[in-house]
Amino acid sequence: MRKNVSNIKPYFSFFPQFTPDPLNDVAWGAGFTDWDLIRKLPESSRDKFTPAKGMYDPTEPEYLAKLKDELKDISSGAGIILYHYFFDGVHVLPGFESELMRQNSDLPFFVCWANETWSKRWIGRPNDLIISQYHHPDKELIRKHVEYLVRLFSLPGYTEHKGRPLILIYNPHASKTLQHSLEEYREAFLGLGVNPFIGACISYPQSKSQIELYDFACEFEPRFFFNMGRQPYLARLGATLKPHYPKIFEFLGGLHDSFRQKAGHNFFDYSDYLRMLENGTLEQELRSCIGGIPLMRSTFLSWDNTPRYKDRSTKVIHDDSRFDEAIKLIGKIHSDSDLPLFVNSWNEWTEGAALEVGKINHQWRAHFLNSFRGFQGVI
Repeated sequence: MRKNVSNIKPYFSFFPQFTPDPLNDVAWGAGFTDWDLIRKLPESSRDKFTPAKGMYDPTEPEYLAKLKDELKDISSGAGIILYHYFFDGVHVLPGFESELMRQNSDLPFFVCWANETWSKRWIGRPNDLIISQYHHPDKELIRKHVEYLVRLFSLPGYTEHKGRPLILIYNPHASKTLQHSLEEYREAFLGLGVNPFIGACISYPQSKSQIELYDFACEFEPRFFFNMGRQPYLARLGATLKPHYPKIFEFLGGLHDSFRQKAGHNFFDYSDYLRMLENGTLEQELRSCIGGIPLMRSTFLSWDNTPRYKDRSTKVIHDDSRFDEAIKLIGKIHSDSDLPLFVNSWNEWTEGAALEVGKINHQWRAHFLNSFRGFQGVI
């Protein structure tokens, strides 16, 4: 039975980078996974970024059953939004997807195509490319990708919206050719009798014209909050530069990273996020970006990407006395048109955003998950 979602269903973003991949072997060394970034942390802080069950490989056959049980314990309708990596014919980190198909899994999920070029930007080397994403409008490449995605869509757990498989595009401005490629994708899907409900992630304020080809928009937190907390006009400038002048965008991004390296940690106050939830600032800005298409809302609990960025990390600071207020405000977030609530994240340990149980279980993490049990019939 297909999992049709409603506003009371939390879907957690899921990070598959905890298994080896040949591309990462070349870029970082044999057997590299994101766990290696955590192993390199000082022992005094390592447990903060480590799950209670220890470091695991999500492609192991028994992992799926455990994950399914953990999600069911939170909510009968909880699922995951699985990051999917496909670069102009090169499929990266396919192991978890392969296991879903091998087991014909009924785990509730849909994919977010993380369609950005990979570089070593997060170690201060943005011009050191690992693999590029050009979005070539090559019909044969697109046909093969579509055939693969349709196999995923056919799994019993793949989530549909009003009979249409859900799929998110992480960066709707990834290249100049994405718009043409998206048209080719839709044609290829229809050729196989499938009409997916395709959404664009919104990470910063932008023009409505930039997402008019999509069926819905998805608020992407905490990125949208971070960009609203800085200078929104700079975010709009970046949205313009990235698809049309990618080399200029990367050059300016590299300069920004160099300044960040000198400036040290970047801090945000979670109370500011709560204030923007309460006064409607986030939603108002989002709706001004998307026009009349449906909006999938999202939320987050924490962020500390020290394992990736070290002294250039971004951290979110909490006031524990405001937890009850936070839960009430998050409980009022509604997605449109029975779309799920996007929660960042289930297992992004290297971004300090993971909500699965940790060795050091931050007070907010446990209470936050418990709150979803209380949200049944409330959101």
